[in-house]
Amino acid sequence: MLYYKDLLTWLFLLSTITVLVASTSLSSPQLLYQAPLKGHRFTNEQSLFDKLAPESDLSIFLEILMHNDLLFSYLNSTTITISSIAETGITEEQQSGEPLTVFCPTNRAFLEYWKTQPKKSWERILERHIVPQKRLDATSLEHVNILNTLLPGSTIHVKLGPSSLIQQQQHPVILLDGDTLVDTSHPIQSSLSIAYKIDHVLPFFFIE
Repeated sequence: MLYYKDLLTWLFLLSTITVLVASTSLSSPQLLYQAPLKGHRFTNEQSLFDKLAPESDLSIFLEILMHNDLLFSYLNSTTITISSIAETGITEEQQSGEPLTVFCPTNRAFLEYWKTQPKKSWERILERHIVPQKRLDATSLEHVNILNTLLPGSTIHVKLGPSSLIQQQQHPVILLDGDTLVDTSHPIQSSLSIAYKIDHVLPFFFIE
């Protein structure tokens, strides 16, 4: 009889443990609310980098960009904040949520450039192709002559293409620094900034 009582006791304990485990596994997970960090917000808005990423013929430009944390954060922002500007070292005149115009050499343009130029100062190359404070659509580009860039002391000279070429195109024909053609038929745009593909890497300094 003693063994029988012991057996019943063990069976009771086993069934109790089984019920407790089952009830624990079936209980809903507890979600703990965490207030958003100060200065952070959630958004579905895509940055200019998000828009550029699917362009397969810009993979070299994007690869160089991703090796420069400061410029990458600049193009990957949907808004340009005072703190992000302070980290990049860009001057106060270029902050307060100002837009960008970016000229992106294609893969072919980089490969041609590197035939005669060493693969150095990549981040300075990118600065040469970024115009701060301006989001210039194709029509606006038709009405400017000189653009300042992020590279100190470096400007981009802008002019219309020859009339013979303009007649063949349905979009404005814009040339940079002499003969670099801007693809105005396929602008890449975010709400803040705009980018264009170009067929040459712009020289560090252009002399007319």
